[in-house]
Amino acid sequence: MKLPILTALAMTAVAFIAAPVAAQTPEDVRQRVTKWVEQLDSSDFDVREHATQRLVAAGAPAIKPLEAAIASQGSLEVITRGLQVLRQIITSLPETKRTDKAPADPRQLALEALDRLAKSPSPLIARQAANARVVVRSTEEEKAMRTLRVLGAQVTQGSEYETNAPIYLVLGSKWRGGPGDLRHVAKLPRLISLSVKRAKVTVDDFSVLREIPSLQYLDLMYVNMGDDVIQHLVPLKSLQFVRLYGTRITPEGKTELERSMLSRGVGRNLGTFNSPVDYKQGAFLGVHCQPSPAPCMIRDVTPDSAAHSADLRPGDVIFSYDQKPVQTFDDLRTLIGQNRAGDSKTLKVLRPGETINKVQKLTSDDQLGIEAEASPIGAKIAKVLPESVAAKLELKAGDIITSYNGNGVPDFAELKALFEMQMRALKRREAGEPEPPNADPFGFRRPAFIDDNCSIIFVRDVEELEKTVKFGEWE
Repeated sequence: MKLPILTALAMTAVAFIAAPVAAQTPEDVRQRVTKWVEQLDSSDFDVREHATQRLVAAGAPAIKPLEAAIASQGSLEVITRGLQVLRQIITSLPETKRTDKAPADPRQLALEALDRLAKSPSPLIARQAANARVVVRSTEEEKAMRTLRVLGAQVTQGSEYETNAPIYLVLGSKWRGGPGDLRHVAKLPRLISLSVKRAKVTVDDFSVLREIPSLQYLDLMYVNMGDDVIQHLVPLKSLQFVRLYGTRITPEGKTELERSMLSRGVGRNLGTFNSPVDYKQGAFLGVHCQPSPAPCMIRDVTPDSAAHSADLRPGDVIFSYDQKPVQTFDDLRTLIGQNRAGDSKTLKVLRPGETINKVQKLTSDDQLGIEAEASPIGAKIAKVLPESVAAKLELKAGDIITSYNGNGVPDFAELKALFEMQMRALKRREAGEPEPPNADPFGFRRPAFIDDNCSIIFVRDVEELEKTVKFGEWE
C-alpha cells in the first residue's frame, strides 16, 4: 500500500532533522545552514517553515549565521523567524550538563546571541530580541519550578498575579535531587529566599548560587556542610541575611561570611541582633522571654518543644544554665547557641507562686523595714522589721517584690531608691517646699507620688526548680 505523498515527505523531513548533524562534515553543515537561513526570506510559506524547523534541529551550527543575518537588518521576516529559531533552540533542545570536556551548550550560545542582539543599534532588532529574552526567561523559569517540585522542593511565589513577584524555595528532607540538580535554581531570576533544611546536598551544588543575583535570604539548617561552602556565599552581592543552624561551619567560617557582608554595608537590627549572620550549633529550646535588660522570664513556650517536655512554664525565670549564670534572654540564647540538637543541659528556674498587690498609706517617718538577700529577680526579703512599712503590708521572708508604684524592681537597691524618693517627696510636701522639676536624678523612674500611698506587687511561695532539657531542632 502506498503512503500519501505528503506523509512520505513529512517522514523524510523528520528523518533528516533527527539525523545527527555531527555525522555530516563541517562544510556540509555550513552550506546547509547558509541555505536554510536564506530560505527564511522565501516567498513560499512552506519553504520558510521547512527552513525554520531545520535550523532549530541544527542547533549550535545555526546560531552564528542566524545572529549575523538578524544583525544585518534584513527583512522583517528574517528578523522575526531568526529570533524565533534562537528562542526555540533554548526552550526545546535538551539541556546538557556542564563539564570541562563537553561541547558548548547550544542553549547557552543562543542566550548569549539574544543578549548581544538586544544591544543592537537597530531599535526594532533590540526590542524584539529583548522581548524574546523575556519569553525565554519566563518559559525557563516555569520549567525549572515544575522540575524542582517534581524533585521534592517547595516553590512558592509572593503573588501568582504579579509578573515580578518574588519566589521562595525550600529544600527539605523530601528533596530527591541528585548531583547537579540544583542547576535548575539558576533559572529562577526572581528567587529571593532559599532554605535548605536537612536536604541531601553537596558543597559543589552550591556553586550555582553565584548565578542568582537576586538572592537575599539563605537558610542552611542541619546540612552536612563545613567552611568550604563559604566560598560560594561570599560573592553573593544581594545577600542580606543568613541563618546557619546545625552545620559543620566553624565560628571562623561564620566570621568570614559576616565580614564580607558587613563590608558591603549589610546589617540587621531586630531586637538586639546586629549581625547579618545568625549562627547556632542547632539546639532549640522553645521559649520566648522578656527582652534584655529584664530578667530572663519566660513569656511563652513552644508546644512539643524541649522546654515543653521539661515542663517549663510562662512566668518561670531562668537564672542558671549548666551552672553558668543567666541574667537576660540574650545570655540564654548565647549559651544555647553553643549546643547541638540532642544535647542535654540543666537549667535552674524560679517559679513564682501567688502574685499579690498591696497598698499602704505612708507618713514621712516610716521605715521600709526590709533586709534583703540575693535573688535573680526583684528584691527578695530575708527579714521584715516590726512596725515598718513591710510589716504593715504583711510581707514576710521569702516574698519577692517586683514592682513599686508602677516601677519595675530588678533588685533591692532599686526598691530602696524608689522608697527614699517618696519619703523625700513627703517631707518636702509637709514642709511646704515646691517639688523640684525632676526629683529623679536618673530621669527614668515614674514618680507616681501624687498621694501618700505606695503600691507594691510581690510574689509569694517562689519555688527554685532544676530542669533537665534535651534540645530539639529548629523548624
